[in-house]
Amino acid sequence: MKHRIVSAERAKGNLIPVVVRFTFTGFQQEPDLETEPSVTIEAAFLLLYSLTNDEGITEEHVKAFADLNGVYNAWPYWREFVQNTIARMELPPLTIPVFRIVSPDKTKPRTKTGKKADAKKGAATSRRKSVKKKSAAKKAT
Repeated sequence: MKHRIVSAERAKGNLIPVVVRFTFTGFQQEPDLETEPSVTIEAAFLLLYSLTNDEGITEEHVKAFADLNGVYNAWPYWREFVQNTIARMELPPLTIPVFRIVSPDKTKPRTKTGKKADAKKGAATSRRKSVKKKSAAKKAT
C-alpha cells in the first residue's frame, strides 16, 4: 500500500487544498501462481483546509502539515473505500489497519516486558482462576 501527497499549496483566501493519492495492490497467497497483482485499487482524495490566520506560515509549513494531516485525515475514507470495493468484487473481506503516527525517535511499539509485567499478568490469571472456582463452587451447591 502506498500513498503520496499530489499537491499542497496555499490557495487564495487562506485555503490549503491537499490532494492525497493512495494505491493498494493485492496478490494471491500462493506465491508461484502470479507475479502480476490480483487486484489494484487507487483513489485520490481532495482535502480543503482553511486558515483563520496565515501570518508566519511558509510553504514549508504547508507541506509538512499536508504530509502528516492530509494522510491522517484521508485515511478513514481510504480504509472504507478499499473495504467496500473488495466487498463489491466479492473477494474475501479485507481490513486496512488504523493509521498510527509513530514519532521518529520511538520506532518500536510500546510493550510491557519484564518482571512487573509478568507479575501483573500472573496476578490477573490467578484472579480469573479463583473467580471461575468460586462460580463452579456456587453452582455445585
